[in-house]
Amino acid sequence: MRTGRAFLALGSLCALVLACGDDIASSPPGTTTSGDPGATSGSGGGATTGAGGASSSSSQTSGSGASAGGSAPVVCPPGMEYGDPLPAQATATEVAGGYKFLEGPVWLADAGVLFFSDMNFSGSGPDGVPPSTIYRLTPPSAVDVLTTEVHSNGLALDTDGSIVACTHDQRSVSRVDPTTAARTTLAATYEGDKFNSPNDAIVRSDGTIFFTDPTWQLGNRRQEIAFKGVYRIDTGGNVHLVADDFGSPNGIALSPDESTLYVADDANGHVRSFAVAADGATSGGALFVTVGGVDGMAIDCAGNLYASSHQGIMVFDDVGKPLGTIAVGQKPSNAAFGGAERKTLYITTSNALYSVALNVPGLP
Repeated sequence: MRTGRAFLALGSLCALVLACGDDIASSPPGTTTSGDPGATSGSGGGATTGAGGASSSSSQTSGSGASAGGSAPVVCPPGMEYGDPLPAQATATEVAGGYKFLEGPVWLADAGVLFFSDMNFSGSGPDGVPPSTIYRLTPPSAVDVLTTEVHSNGLALDTDGSIVACTHDQRSVSRVDPTTAARTTLAATYEGDKFNSPNDAIVRSDGTIFFTDPTWQLGNRRQEIAFKGVYRIDTGGNVHLVADDFGSPNGIALSPDESTLYVADDANGHVRSFAVAADGATSGGALFVTVGGVDGMAIDCAGNLYASSHQGIMVFDDVGKPLGTIAVGQKPSNAAFGGAERKTLYITTSNALYSVALNVPGLP
């Protein structure tokens, strides 16, 4: 048995969004399902930076941080003991298929819905940048479109219940209203230069945003920042460098107590860990585990790390010990916890969304 660490997770969506938007557009390419485990199981630090050197900042258009309308944050109960997070048959089931390339799942608890991105690499937009659609899943399998105008990759949950989106069309990190899809730019530059193509993000309970910036969706646009960085947006909207020595930073996650930041490097399969101070500053950056084909990641309340890989979703405890692998029909790209008890792991792949019921709840 292992003891989970207490944490305040990200704020959930206000009750006003429970009506699932009849005015939001049409159906996705595939909404059939062979069953959603969540529907049947009831789960429906130092002030210096890490390898990137000293922190720098540049003023942005809008700060992060909670709005007055946010509901109470989701909590992992303190002192809970957890056993094996994986069921005897840890096999994910397809929920919906027929997409282009899925990424960035995020669960909004009050509304009971999952948002995810679908990037179309065969349909080139301006400057060779792939267009993207944000879909919304209402379990077990009903899917509709939030917007085709915000071209996103990774998604996260802000403290006010809105979506934080890595938007490669604007090379920015944006806030997206989960009902109207209205977009606000949170950050688009570092020291006056445009980001490459922000990829994945995680939001701390105080509104601090951590995100990765490789070049996957840069297209034909000029790369203005010489490196592929990891960054932090503080609650005042200022951008700080976390690290500049990644080959290709990709997935990103926070430990339950928010003291450790995990960042995946798909160039070499490394998942590195950074200590996070109270003010959000980071230090360290040591190798945590090596995962072939690593992309997006998720964390449960026991501190276990769920990393996408060539083999499926590989699961490690908080010291890097392998616990097992969740079988998925395709190579997974990302994952996020959801469902009524936050025990359903939703998994995105190249063209389908999967889910699996687990034993330990996790981050929404």
